[in-house]
Amino acid sequence: MGDAPSSSSLMVLIQESRHWASVNRGLELFIRARHVLQNSFGVDSGYFVYQKTGLWQGVADEHFRIYTPWGVMAGQEEVLQEQADVQLASSPGPLQHVSGRWVGLGEAPPAVRQNWELWGVKSGGSWLLTLGPKPVGMMVLRRTEAADGDDGELMGMVAGQVSLVMELLRFRRAAEEAGWRDGLTGIYNRRGVDRQLQLMVQGNPGPSGTAWVFGIFDVNRFKFINDEHGHPEGDRALAQVAKALSAGLRPHDICGRWGGDEFVVMVNASKSQAPAVIARLQNLVSAQVPQVSVSAGWAVWGVDGEDLEGLYAVADRRLYEDKKRH
Repeated sequence: MGDAPSSSSLMVLIQESRHWASVNRGLELFIRARHVLQNSFGVDSGYFVYQKTGLWQGVADEHFRIYTPWGVMAGQEEVLQEQADVQLASSPGPLQHVSGRWVGLGEAPPAVRQNWELWGVKSGGSWLLTLGPKPVGMMVLRRTEAADGDDGELMGMVAGQVSLVMELLRFRRAAEEAGWRDGLTGIYNRRGVDRQLQLMVQGNPGPSGTAWVFGIFDVNRFKFINDEHGHPEGDRALAQVAKALSAGLRPHDICGRWGGDEFVVMVNASKSQAPAVIARLQNLVSAQVPQVSVSAGWAVWGVDGEDLEGLYAVADRRLYEDKKRH
């Protein structure tokens, strides 16, 4: 386990980690924890292994990834990732690979020892990262110089604080997500769509030769559905349309309810394929939702408009034209 942490070490951990909860992304948390480990506790090398759960990016990852290597590990991402993939392929999940203590060069497995000798590592260890009861990664630490005493228990506390902050961030994100979601359909509401569109266009231009296609869908004869069959049936129709549209999109595309019976999407596609992409989604709704169809309009970001207002105006005009054909 290691020596009991000194009061000064605990105070440093408390003072430094209280700022960790202000981060917005997991990478920021790992960078701050790395700073404390390196500058306050003399851990000159290491990295984090983490499996995305959708906590920060909204998209889960089935693989464990290497994050923020430092010291002798800096620039070794590919080597470290290959090693992690091999280990986890033979024994999935991080729990089986956690030492929970510092291990000397003589105790390291042969394959690990070879790299340690190459990098000049004297000791190393790994500590579990969790979200609630679920193991989601490891804090992997290395030292190239002998440490004064065994601070393995302190390292466990650092990993515990990182895990605690990840849990707090998960609850914060869940609360934020609730404000971005439509209560009836579960897809983004107008506020959520607006936020996601800005993030998407600013941070992800998409592959070369493609563009972001903005689409609007309006349920045909929705007032008739409500008047003839009642509002509960109308609500069911809206939920089914949302489900059908979402089923036709990829994980990084956007689907939202703009309001009433109007839905919007943002899809990355070639500019020339924009009409076909929207028509495919229209047909998907007709195929999956009995006796319900949608009219649609579309616009291409950077061609029909440079902002959401301009895109919406063009797409709405095309929606109106399509509506006249239904």
